[in-house]
Amino acid sequence: MRFSLSKYLFFILIVFCSLNNLYAQGTGDPGIGIIDFRTRENYFDINEASLGFLYSLSSDEMRPFTFASKHSSSLMFGYTKSLNERLIVDSKFLISYITGPLANNLNFSDIITSVNYKIFRSENERFNLMITSGIKVPLTQAMDQAGAIPLPMTYQTSLGTFDLFSALGISYRGGEMIIGAQTPVLSINRNQFLGYGPPLEKYLPSFHLKRGSDLFSRFSWRFYLFKDSFWIMPLGQLFIRINPDKYKNPFINEYIQNDLSQFFPTIQLNISMGVNLNDRFSISLHGGVSDDDSRMDGLNRPIFGRLIASLKL
Repeated sequence: MRFSLSKYLFFILIVFCSLNNLYAQGTGDPGIGIIDFRTRENYFDINEASLGFLYSLSSDEMRPFTFASKHSSSLMFGYTKSLNERLIVDSKFLISYITGPLANNLNFSDIITSVNYKIFRSENERFNLMITSGIKVPLTQAMDQAGAIPLPMTYQTSLGTFDLFSALGISYRGGEMIIGAQTPVLSINRNQFLGYGPPLEKYLPSFHLKRGSDLFSRFSWRFYLFKDSFWIMPLGQLFIRINPDKYKNPFINEYIQNDLSQFFPTIQLNISMGVNLNDRFSISLHGGVSDDDSRMDGLNRPIFGRLIASLKL
């Protein structure tokens, strides 16, 4: 029954995406989109280090895999520790390298820390309810340049905003539903890009960018094969920007809104799989696709993936 239901839900998600002109947040902002909420797990004894490689591809001229394509690669170092049977803390540190027709940029990205609290776990461990809260700390001010030319946000390794996020998670058997929000509370973004002549006119101005807040939801269904040593999980994530992005016009000293970013649904369609090689070591692979979209914050990365190796300490 679990296998049949998961295939059915995955099929519905694919049909929904194909019938709607939706766009994805992509992987430009790690934030809440890459948090593993671990609603299905027992929190009693988690002590785990992880190393991840994140990759994404987009095309500045809408021609993927050509000379105009932009590649973003990130190393992610993670550590997860349970404090008791109800509480775990998870931290991630990212370094990113972005290469494309405009420039090559290597820099620190963000630190993401979250706290998960298990509100309820049924005796048969099939039903779980948890809440999570966290913060994303930027490690740059998003003002990297190519020579003397300011780079647009799509070439920056961090959005330059301190973000708070919180979510409610429910899991039953292999299914998981997450509903939450992520909001910038402080911006140190000092990006200088305003837009120039060809070929830079395709990039939206992002001078001192102020991002809007996002509502977030995720649905996934995980099922196991080969005596629980291998799992596969279709996953969909939906973001809704509830207030518009803004950039500053330094000539009039006022912020200009990007009204197209407000109340615009964005979606990712992912598939994840993992294998437990032994009692301590596991590897997971996550891939996804989305449509392309022009946004001030540069989150226009339609092909993305993650490879994560985890070791129980």
